[in-house]
Amino acid sequence: MIFSSDYDVKSFSTLSEFTKRDANIDPDLYIFDVKLPDGSEIDLCADIKNNNHGKDLPVIMMSANAKN
Repeated sequence: MIFSSDYDVKSFSTLSEFTKRDANIDPDLYIFDVKLPDGSEIDLCADIKNNNHGKDLPVIMMSANAKN
């Protein structure tokens, strides 16, 4: 992972893993893949933004899914 040498990066491959994270750790940034297998990252982003701890945190949502 490109950030791992300079930052403390936490990686989760599913929404379920993300929801089990240590919620006491406040990140500086969230980066989400739009196409995780077990949930809507758009809903997750809305949940984060509606939470007092996450409302001011930047969120980047991306996808490697290319349409032909």
